[in-house]
Amino acid sequence: MSGNVEKTACGGHKTAAFLNSPAGVDLSQPGCLIEGMCRVLSFVEGNFAVILHSELDCANMIFRDGRAVDPRRFFCTNLSERDLLEKGGAEKLRRALVEVTEYLNPRLIFVLGGCLASLAGEEVGAICSDMKLKAKIVTLSGAAFGKVGQGELLDTFCRLMIEKLRPPKKASTKRLVLLGYPRDDAESQKILKRAGIEVFALGPYSPLYRWEDLEKVKLVALSDGLIFSRTAQGLRQAGWQVVEIPPPIGLRRCEEFYRKLLEFSDTEQKAAEFSRAEKSEAHQAQEPLKGRRLRLAYHLGSRKDYQLEDLVGGGLLELEFFEELGWEVELFFQGAVEEERRREIEKFLRAYGKLRPFTCLPDRLSLARVLREKGIFWVYCNESLREQARAAGAGVIPQGTIRPGFSGVVESCRRLEILVGHDR
Repeated sequence: MSGNVEKTACGGHKTAAFLNSPAGVDLSQPGCLIEGMCRVLSFVEGNFAVILHSELDCANMIFRDGRAVDPRRFFCTNLSERDLLEKGGAEKLRRALVEVTEYLNPRLIFVLGGCLASLAGEEVGAICSDMKLKAKIVTLSGAAFGKVGQGELLDTFCRLMIEKLRPPKKASTKRLVLLGYPRDDAESQKILKRAGIEVFALGPYSPLYRWEDLEKVKLVALSDGLIFSRTAQGLRQAGWQVVEIPPPIGLRRCEEFYRKLLEFSDTEQKAAEFSRAEKSEAHQAQEPLKGRRLRLAYHLGSRKDYQLEDLVGGGLLELEFFEELGWEVELFFQGAVEEERRREIEKFLRAYGKLRPFTCLPDRLSLARVLREKGIFWVYCNESLREQARAAGAGVIPQGTIRPGFSGVVESCRRLEILVGHDR
């Protein structure tokens, strides 16, 4: 086997075959694995190319978003039924690899096998294994018309990105990577720097060179072990030390976040020594809101667009923030109301340690009716539901209002004071 092709640990020959979520907790809107993978890759900067081993219609679905960094990095083998019936698509893929290498001279080539290739038994990993190219090749087979959750897709993407990387044999415990955390305006880097710890923040949309920061560290903090289960497994198998710490949303989670990171990096100092000023300001910001005792509907709809902030923690990260304020919070889930769906939601909540009563809404139009029936006058939801909330006389706290970090607590509380300036 050529040394260029990375053997994955996700299953199968040398191809990362998609498996169902081990945790089974992803309630996000499902979608096509290959389409989603291409969308995520289209937002990533770096010297790489992507080859879709698929029919042309599959490639036509990809670029419907103007945020793509450079569509010219994407290529398609334009498979047809005749190709597969007469001689297979292997030769087309090999020719595409050579031509793409000559055209772009990329450091890395992602080869994504579409549904037609998967159904025909085309093993893209096996096809690429005898190619002797300067670029490294990482392969992924499609789900053969199956659907994947968006959290699962981001996990598969991150797992794919670490395939070509290895931890250093020796590395300081004063350097670590934060993987999959919402942006906190570099607050974590600033606070941990006071403790002598260098931090590299990394997420699905980070440039390719930032992923290579993993080769500088042995310690990786992961935001969500349920969403990133394959990534965590791959990191540990490759030799990284991994700790799972929830993102710092709310005062208690902030304190826990820094305490665990300092313990993980063998730092004897206490987190309070480096974050005393930030903690004090956050505590003061919470006080005016703690006496409000508001009732709040916390709406979890069908999350879209592969947004890390919506997926990590199952979309429940901000729940604890409101509960810290002493507010009465009720969970609303949009989607099917049948018993099977309710069992899925219970499993989801139990996995995140948030099992409690909840309300299922069959559609978005039912939100106003249920809010009126329950006498709830505030709802935390997507902006698209503002009209339904208004129809019930309820105010909206838009999703995204709550920000991570101590400074996020301060900013969020100030926003909330403006939004809930008077009780309804």
